[in-house]
Amino acid sequence: MDVCIHVDWRALHEAAVGHGVVCETAGGTPLPVATVRRLFCDARLIPMVLDGAGAVLDVGRGSRLATPDQRRALSAMNTRCGYHGCHVGFEHCQIHHVTDWTHHHGPTDLANLLPLCPNHHHLVHEGGWTLELRPDRTITLTRTDGEIHFDGSSINRRGHPPPRAA
Repeated sequence: MDVCIHVDWRALHEAAVGHGVVCETAGGTPLPVATVRRLFCDARLIPMVLDGAGAVLDVGRGSRLATPDQRRALSAMNTRCGYHGCHVGFEHCQIHHVTDWTHHHGPTDLANLLPLCPNHHHLVHEGGWTLELRPDRTITLTRTDGEIHFDGSSINRRGHPPPRAA
């Protein structure tokens, strides 16, 4: 059975209460912070980070697949594959976990996701290439021989800085 509790980070870590601080059931029933802390002792936590409009952008390990909101956020940055020089449209891309979800327990968080076309997704998983994604969304693509193929921005939508070649 799943129980969904919405808790503001401040409520858990600062014992903050009052206006604007959330600590309640999914249905809106208020809960004491101490009760929620006790419940968390025996629960599998699935943290979710929301953007300013309430869209879920980070779901941690609670879901393997990118959410529709995460796909929308990625499409706001990318019109095509995040692999430099690829022109396959975003709508034909798969969402890649840079830190692998299965073997390395990478989270399904926006900071760990990158759209890749099937060909480049295969190149990273089975082809032996490595991909590093930094918080500023710049990436380093490294070939199997250790040579850097590309180092620059993964964002390819107009209005963002152009990628720098390696």
